[in-house]
Amino acid sequence: MLSPTAPFTEGAPYGDIRKVIVLMSDGENALQKEAPEPGQKPYEASFTNYSSYGSLTYGRLEAAVGSANDVDKVNVYLDERMTQVCTNIKATGIEIFVIAFGVENQRSRQLLEDCATNGDYYIAVNRSENLDIPFHRVATKLSNLRLTR
Repeated sequence: MLSPTAPFTEGAPYGDIRKVIVLMSDGENALQKEAPEPGQKPYEASFTNYSSYGSLTYGRLEAAVGSANDVDKVNVYLDERMTQVCTNIKATGIEIFVIAFGVENQRSRQLLEDCATNGDYYIAVNRSENLDIPFHRVATKLSNLRLTR
């Protein structure tokens, strides 16, 4: 457990042991703008309006962005939230390794690189045959890690 707070209170207090997250992403942190089918509103288009908050039609992002169907505003909000989550995690002393697999969009690569603890903790790889390389690098950096119960 990474956190010593609810809902899982079994984690050691921050600072007592080394805590690490390995985040692997294979895509953009964004909704895609695609044309809706005839008769659909923009936010009802299939495969374009789903995020970690669910479908835009659920209205979970409307209060934050002002409009459930403004994909550009939603993308900015998702980027800001990701940046805040990474900042909050690092503020507790948890280290973040990021493996960006096949991420071609420069904005997404930069978000992931900024999320990593530092430049040495960000690894980009484009071919699945090469996935052992970043995991080996992470394992090497963690070789002094001690698992506790």
